[in-house]
Amino acid sequence: MVRKPDDEMLKEFVLHKTDANGPSTLSRVIQSWTQVHQKGNELRKRSTAKVPYSHWIKERVKKIGLPFPFASAPQPCPPEPTPISIEEGDELKATIKRLEKEKED
Repeated sequence: MVRKPDDEMLKEFVLHKTDANGPSTLSRVIQSWTQVHQKGNELRKRSTAKVPYSHWIKERVKKIGLPFPFASAPQPCPPEPTPISIEEGDELKATIKRLEKEKED
C-alpha cells in the first residue's frame, strides 16, 4: 500500500454474530476480498507498506481505539551476575589460559 485509501472506500460495519446477520453479509465480505486488485508487486509476500500508509494506519488506530499495541515489546532484563569466590575466579582464569595454550598447539 502506498497511501491512505479514499474516505469513500472505507465503509464501517460490524459482524457480531454470523447467524444474526445471515450468510449474505458474510458472503459479501468474502466477495469483496476476491475483488481486490493488485498493482505490480504490491501486496506480495515480501512487499512492505510505504511510509505514508503506515503513518495513516497508526493514526487511524489511535483515533478509532483499536486494541493494537504500538510500542515494541519490552526487552527482558538481563539476569544479574552471580557472585563467585576469588578461588573460583582464579580456577576459571587458569582454565582459560590452559585452553588457550591447547588451542595454539
